[in-house]
Amino acid sequence: MPQSLPDGCTVLFQEDQIKDKVELIAQQLTEKFDGQRPIVLITLKGGFVFAAHLIQNMNINLDVAFVEPSSYKDGDKSSGQVDILMDIHDDLANRHVIIVEDVIDSGLTTTKLLKLVRDKDPASVTMVTMIDKPHTHPPIKIDYCCLIYKGNDFLIGWGLDFGQDYRNLRNILSMPRPTS
Repeated sequence: MPQSLPDGCTVLFQEDQIKDKVELIAQQLTEKFDGQRPIVLITLKGGFVFAAHLIQNMNINLDVAFVEPSSYKDGDKSSGQVDILMDIHDDLANRHVIIVEDVIDSGLTTTKLLKLVRDKDPASVTMVTMIDKPHTHPPIKIDYCCLIYKGNDFLIGWGLDFGQDYRNLRNILSMPRPTS
């Protein structure tokens, strides 16, 4: 039985469009880190689909690490507080770190992650996001961005969820924020 979607959902980004952008960024990262061995720090849970496609298209040796920040608490708005549910267990000192985010929305999670990583004394930090909502956060240096979304709806699909649902959608959809 197919997964039913909430009323009012619309497709924002098609799977092929997303994959094309991911491949382009993967090529750029391959060129940037040629001859080095960066560590790709994947934000769970939303960033895993994007990160999987990204690293599959990077033609370099790399290591993978995970971190699980949380600010949404299964809702559709940031709680305003970022908790680290799973911390970074890898040594980042003198390593080139590529942080892979799903969506940069309020900027709170990204800001906390950047501080967390920089406190571990890396050789460099490169910020990559699947989707940036530039109108919703203060200025943040994003090195590579696949897609820009200027709306205010909640996004689902390609690893992005609402209450743990819809991560497996092949496209990215906008979902009107519930009113309550």
